[in-house]
Order: sequence, then C-alpha cells, then structure tokens
Amino acid sequence: MDQTYNELVKTAPPVTHNAPLTSSEIGNLSRTYVNYSMLGLIMKFFLQHVQDVDIRSVIEDTLSLSEDRVRISADFLSRDGRPVPYGFTEQDVDLKAPALFADVFYLHYVGNMIKLGLNISSMALTMAARLDVIDIYHKAIDTTMDLWEKAVRIMLEKGVYTRPPFITTTDQVEFVKSKDFLAGHRPLLAIEIEQLYFGIITNEVGRTLLTGFHQVVRSKEARKYIKKGLDFSSRIIDEFSTIMRSNGITSPMHWDAYSTVTNSTTPPFSDKMMMFHVLMMNAAGIANYAISLASSPRRDLASVYGRLIAKTADFANDGFKIMIENGWLEEPPSYIDRTELRNTAKH
Repeated sequence: MDQTYNELVKTAPPVTHNAPLTSSEIGNLSRTYVNYSMLGLIMKFFLQHVQDVDIRSVIEDTLSLSEDRVRISADFLSRDGRPVPYGFTEQDVDLKAPALFADVFYLHYVGNMIKLGLNISSMALTMAARLDVIDIYHKAIDTTMDLWEKAVRIMLEKGVYTRPPFITTTDQVEFVKSKDFLAGHRPLLAIEIEQLYFGIITNEVGRTLLTGFHQVVRSKEARKYIKKGLDFSSRIIDEFSTIMRSNGITSPMHWDAYSTVTNSTTPPFSDKMMMFHVLMMNAAGIANYAISLASSPRRDLASVYGRLIAKTADFANDGFKIMIENGWLEEPPSYIDRTELRNTAKH
C-alpha cells in the first residue's frame, strides 16, 4: 500500500548540506562576538564589587550567557573559514580598579542590555538561512528572556523598578473621525506614552554610564566627546519629560546619575572599550527613535524623533572619527574589493 505523506516525511533521510554562512549570518555572528566579548568583561568587573547577593546572581548569569555566545559565535565563524573578530580582551579591563558604580545601577544596566540583546537576536534569527544559526539565536532569545524575568523580579522585590504610567482610557472602541488625529493637540496614545517613557529610562541609564566614563577616560578627545554625550542625553530626558507632563502624563522620576556613580577616577576599562560602548548606544538610540517615529502618528512627535535620529547620527559620526584616529575601530566583515584585487601586482 502506498505510504501517506506524513509517513514519507518520517522515513525520508535527513537533509544535509554544507551551505556557507550568508552575509547576514557572518555579520550578526561577528557582531555577537564583539558585543558579548565587551559585555563579559564589564560583568567580570561588576562582580569584583557587587555586594547584594541577588544582584550578584544576575551578573553571574549575564557573564555566563556572554561567555557562551562568544564561544559559539567564534566556533561558527571558524568552521566556516571566516576570521574571528579581535573584539575585547582582558587587556581592556582592570579588575583591580575601584568600583565605579553602585549595586542598583548594575541591575538597570543589565536590564538595558537585555533589551538591546533581544532586539539584535530577534533580527539575527529572522535574517538567518541556516537552521543551526536559527537555532542558536532562538536559544539566545529564550535564555535572554529568562534573564529578563529574573532581573525584573529582583527589581520589583527591591522596589527599584519604575512602572510605565497608568492611564484612563475610553470605555469602547472608536474610529478616527478627523485628521486632527495627526495634530499635536490630541491626547497621547498609549503606545506614544510608552515610547516617550522608555526613551527617558534608556537615556537615564546611558547618562549614568557616561557619567562614570567621563571621570575615568584618559583621552582628552574622548572625554570631550563623552561630555557631549552626557549633555545630549540630559536634553533628551528633559524634552521627553516636558512632552509627557504637558500632556497630563506623569514622567518617570529621575534617578540621580551622580548618586549611583562613585568618586573613583581610576579607569576600569580601556578608552577603546568605553568609546565602542558609546557608539553601540548611539546605534541602539537611532533604532529606538526610528521605532518611536513609526509608532507615533502625531506630527509633532514624528518631528522630534526625526530630529533626534539625525542628531544622534551626527554624534555617532564624530565618535567614529575618534575611534579611527586612535586605531580603535575594528573593521566589520565586508565584501572583498575586487577592483583592488585586479590592481594588485600579479606574481
């Protein structure tokens, strides 16, 4: 008797092939290696100073997760015959340096990095073609979500998690009746409040991180650049808070950046790593503002986000110049320059 389709599938030999990594897979695996080689070193430094046992467990989990992703991404690249990025090494961290931040900041920092990691892993998964690459990013999302749940639970238990605003909504579903819906005088949508709120929280974490970096960075040029970033973050926080308050929404309480930064002036991280971290935050900011722009039908908000995208891109460009001038910028994987190959002397 003829086999059914399901029976044929079950008895069919497994599909095997040796497809090379695609451009997106190479790019994402390389980015994973570099980002988590940095994050792992930061977690090692945090572990030298954290006092709270619950926060220590979150940092330990983040370190373990980082080391796994560095190892896995390096293995995939090597087996495909691709160079493994240099990334960051023990030379980029001084584990004997005094503490630069208080314990509570560690929680907020990890939470912010989890959000960034989830965004990157989700994109990497949907752009992967090989099933084994899809699998590692699927597992990365699962483990990151587990870490997020643990971090949030500890923040809630310790009373340091700031909830988004509660709002009163209409009692029934309504349809837009006027083009005034796009104007700046209508009430904020729940999604618009969300984007403004998390924009403030993200910049609060960034401002605190830059406050610490600013007092320990060695390079005068990098210090000036980081100070510019500090001022930029403060202006964004003030602007978003003003928009929320002017629309009758309570903005999140500012947690004083200076209260969670110690008085240490001994650099725990290399200037190269601190500058790279700022550039990574710039990229995340541009992506966040783009999402906020797409989520906000109000024209005034769209204008704000469009302006911030442009300003953040300009700020990032200045940072890239400093990185290049100091030989700190590792070139990501790129397509070979065939014109240069043709012009190379033949042997």
